[in-house]
Amino acid sequence: MQMVIINQHDKSTKLMKSKIAILIFSILLLFACKQEVKNEDSNEFSKVEVSERSQEILQEKEKSSYIKNWIGVYSFGFGFRGNDENYEMNFKIDSTSATIAANGGKEITATMVRVTQDTLELKSAENRQYILYKENGGPNYAIRGSGVYMLNPPNDDYPLTKSKD
Repeated sequence: MQMVIINQHDKSTKLMKSKIAILIFSILLLFACKQEVKNEDSNEFSKVEVSERSQEILQEKEKSSYIKNWIGVYSFGFGFRGNDENYEMNFKIDSTSATIAANGGKEITATMVRVTQDTLELKSAENRQYILYKENGGPNYAIRGSGVYMLNPPNDDYPLTKSKD
């Protein structure tokens, strides 16, 4: 009888050891999968972060090369309905800033919001938008935006003259 009891004990011990081994293997497998997912997420985040930063650097380089093309003094004339007087608005663009003056009056500083090869978008402290652009990508310039539209509605854009580089 003792032999039978020992055999059953050996079988239950082997079964218990097998269950423990399977349990340990399962835990290790789950831990390895979790660790792999964390690493993938970390790598993805790093790749995205690096990609966004390199995109910003590229945009800054493009912006600085495009600003060179926009440096100069631009002007356009306009009048009000029922008023015979003509007015002139000037935009002075240099490599770091832009100023706006109407009829030689007080200059307003504007921030360069967006600079591309064909478009220069400015925003004044009064939150008025001025968009200088090349018409059809050619040599002629025009201006539009909220600061211009309110001058003489419904004219929403005016031809610009670039007086010097």
